[in-house]
Amino acid sequence: MPVLLGNYYEGKEITIEKYFCVTGDVDKPGLYKERLTVSLNELLAKAGTKEENVKAAFVGGVSSGLVHSSKIRVRLTPEDTRKLGVFLGPGVIIALSNNRCIVDVMLEVERFFSHESCGRCEPCRLGTKELVEVLERISAGKASEEDLKWLSRWRGL
Repeated sequence: MPVLLGNYYEGKEITIEKYFCVTGDVDKPGLYKERLTVSLNELLAKAGTKEENVKAAFVGGVSSGLVHSSKIRVRLTPEDTRKLGVFLGPGVIIALSNNRCIVDVMLEVERFFSHESCGRCEPCRLGTKELVEVLERISAGKASEEDLKWLSRWRGL
């Protein structure tokens, strides 16, 4: 009977692969089949994007969280991405270039979630609405000190 020891199966290393859908500010968007240990910067390079041109990237779609460019060398494993507070999920990678305004991107994302909320739980029903309002004031240059304090409490969202 074959023997499985750690990441080895009868002396051969086991390679786990995953499909990643890469989109956003990349030259070659598409579906990429890669080993699960590929790093975000390697995957983006295959999609035609240089590391220095990336401001941030969503991994797992817009609901999973952003990886800042300073952490772009993260391996795209569930364990490594979880350490950054983001979730790999289905492997949807959305690259954001240095030309993007993160406030405007997050405003668009939160408008979507605010509209799509089923309205059952208070944090989602009221929180996303208030988050949209605060981000709109920031985007317009009219945010108060209280807005920024409120937002800093929710930075983990």
